[in-house]
Amino acid sequence: MSEDELRGKLQEEKTRRRNAERREKYLREKINKEMKTFGLEDHADLTHMFQMVEEGALNPDMKLLWEEQEKALLAKSPKGYRWHPK
Repeated sequence: MSEDELRGKLQEEKTRRRNAERREKYLREKINKEMKTFGLEDHADLTHMFQMVEEGALNPDMKLLWEEQEKALLAKSPKGYRWHPK
């Protein structure tokens, strides 16, 4: 492989990584924007559901949803407990 080909591959990988990071940032912002409030009992149910599923079996969007939900619950904001309807 020539030096130019290597540079091209490296640039391609950087672009893919940047796009993946942008997509994740966009999804996190969208989840936080569209979250709804719910009670502590609902949170316990959601936690139980996620504990019953193997982590490898979750698709990336559901894993992202859970990470954002967990972060919102730990923040204890004045808005209370939230979830994304997706």
